Amino acid sequence: MRSSRARENASCPARIPKEALIAARSGFSPERAAWCGVLLNLGGVIGALTSTLLVARFGVFKVMTLMVAGGSLAVALLGYLYGSGGALYSGLAVIGLLVIGGQQNAPAISVQLYPQRMRSAGVGWQFAAGRFGSILGPIIGGRLLAANISIQLLFVLIAIPTLLSAGAYSVVGLLRQK
Repeated sequence: MRSSRARENASCPARIPKEALIAARSGFSPERAAWCGVLLNLGGVIGALTSTLLVARFGVFKVMTLMVAGGSLAVALLGYLYGSGGALYSGLAVIGLLVIGGQQNAPAISVQLYPQRMRSAGVGWQFAAGRFGSILGPIIGGRLLAANISIQLLFVLIAIPTLLSAGAYSVVGLLRQK
């Protein structure tokens, strides 16, 4: 007889978005849980399109700092929204709008940070750092889930690197003004 953990792992393909997996583990039906990933990414598309208009008016560093900082607050609060499907869906759409939408401006920052002769190397390092985070993040998140911490604490901890990146955008933006 297989354990419940083995059954859960066997029925969960590796490509299920982590938002849907956490929602399913929190008691949402698979159909409702799948909407979590959809709304997060839909918010990201809307945020990316909207942020291009804001960047043209206010500058990329200000827009990214505010979007990612606001997104980190939304991530920290997300764990408290798991009691209501509507609130959870809204929170995920806001996170997508702010965090994913803001991150889509990273190439615009690259143009401003790196001289033309070394821009491709700078962009390569930027994407490598992002890839490293996308590998390390799920490992850490999986360990936190395995430790059975609360969903609320999980999202507060996830928000910390997001807030640090907003701080980095702010500092670099301020240094570029001098």
